[in-house]
Amino acid sequence: MAEPQPKRKRSDSEDAVDLHAVSIHEAKPIIRSEVWFDDGNIVIEAQRTQFRVFRSQLALHSPKFKALMDPLTPAAILVVSDNPVDLNYVFKRLLYHRYPENEPLPLPVIQAFARIGKKYEITWLFENAVQRLTTAYPSTLDKWTSSTGVEACIMPDPDCHSAVATTHKYALEVSILAREIDLPQLLPTTFWLLTAPRRLPQLVTPRAAALPEADRRAILEGLCKRMEVQRQTTAKWLRAKGHYECLTP
Repeated sequence: MAEPQPKRKRSDSEDAVDLHAVSIHEAKPIIRSEVWFDDGNIVIEAQRTQFRVFRSQLALHSPKFKALMDPLTPAAILVVSDNPVDLNYVFKRLLYHRYPENEPLPLPVIQAFARIGKKYEITWLFENAVQRLTTAYPSTLDKWTSSTGVEACIMPDPDCHSAVATTHKYALEVSILAREIDLPQLLPTTFWLLTAPRRLPQLVTPRAAALPEADRRAILEGLCKRMEVQRQTTAKWLRAKGHYECLTP
């Protein structure tokens, strides 16, 4: 009986071709964003989403973008690590004049303005976002009790009945943003909102892991203290025997 022929050893070039084929197969397709000017002269790519814009306009607003674009050839693509949703909001503001300063804006848009504005040194955009955020999430009790203007700067989410309810919904996201771009003045209010028992499910989601462990621990401790105070005060009547403490039974 004839012995089987030994398998031919694969060459390095064949291995490289296969690896290249796998990488092509596994790579996400390129997505052309809504922000695409046919006569634009720079393509910016973020997480496989591309934006075609104008160097001069972007450089006018952002010295950081200018520094990144200056060394590039006209055909080059500037690849950045940012969330493409954030860039989409910012480019629409810079190039299409969407989201005017004197109108309420959705909180995800404001967060994008703060995040991208700080990273790329778009000062006016960052400052406008901070003004809106500090109005929605005041840093002291006095400002909290006397706060006005939330409705003027925050657009309610479709599933929220008001701008204030929308700020409650985004308390976790704004807490993460505050740590990311160093705005600790937002944390007293966002942490307080997160200590509400109904917000507990948010704290056990994968997204909550973006907060430092010390912050998550502080919020949970605050939740326990808040529930104990409620038990000793507003819920005290549940443990009362008879009506001896009631002045008008």
